Amino acid sequence: MTKLTYYPYQHPGDRPKTEKAVWTWHNILFDEARNALQNSANELTIGLWAPIGAFNGAPLRKQLLVAKGNDEFEVELPPTDKMRTQHLESSVRPVWIAELLHTIGYFVLLRWCEARHSDGVFWIHTAHVAPHAVGFTSKNESGGYRFVPPEAIFNNQPAKQWIAYATERVQHRLAPNEILDNRGNDILFNKFRVGERVETVHEDETSVLVPATVKRV
Repeated sequence: MTKLTYYPYQHPGDRPKTEKAVWTWHNILFDEARNALQNSANELTIGLWAPIGAFNGAPLRKQLLVAKGNDEFEVELPPTDKMRTQHLESSVRPVWIAELLHTIGYFVLLRWCEARHSDGVFWIHTAHVAPHAVGFTSKNESGGYRFVPPEAIFNNQPAKQWIAYATERVQHRLAPNEILDNRGNDILFNKFRVGERVETVHEDETSVLVPATVKRV
């Protein structure tokens, strides 16, 4: 029996650069995504991952099933982005628009709008506090939320043009709000039980399901 080790998700922006590097799911998924993007002209070819839809009792399943390519989110910039650390007051909470490229389990692969090549591609957990539904920023301006692109994108155009771009973009492109709006209402606990019979994706053939038994939770 293979022993599984639990690795809690940690967004790279949440960890200071001076801190010793740790193993995270983000690193694995990010490498997979970049390789796929670079090798197949922006077409993702990621396999060997069972979708959440394969498990009827999985938490947040109904929210994630509605996610599809080209959906958009409003995502807070990581704390390490230079727009936060060098250009903005601490009271400002910068948010930018990101387009959905792919989903793997509870992770979504997003790309900052107007990012060049694959530099603006990143994975994030749908339960993370950073992603929001379209319309969140305009409704929460009193809390300091503002449309501000990442530093690498910001330098391409004047600030006023970015604000106009973001405002127009969210007016015409809606996100599946149910993915994010109901996160707090969905109880997140492990619904698998030791001894339970399940079906899992075959290691070599992702289109084939094989029977299995849960050995440890």
